[in-house]
Amino acid sequence: MSGLFFIRSKIAGHLQAIVQEVIDVVEDFDVVVVGMGMNPFPKKACKAAVGR
Repeated sequence: MSGLFFIRSKIAGHLQAIVQEVIDVVEDFDVVVVGMGMNPFPKKACKAAVGR
């Protein structure tokens, strides 16, 4: 049972800094686009949102 707890806590804490950054940004802006650098669609969504 302790192994399962370890795995759950590891997953829950994984990339927590990024998750917290997104939470902070969402509080400040009406529209937020979140994506990975290798995915071209978030960049396209950002350009469309600002009308470029």
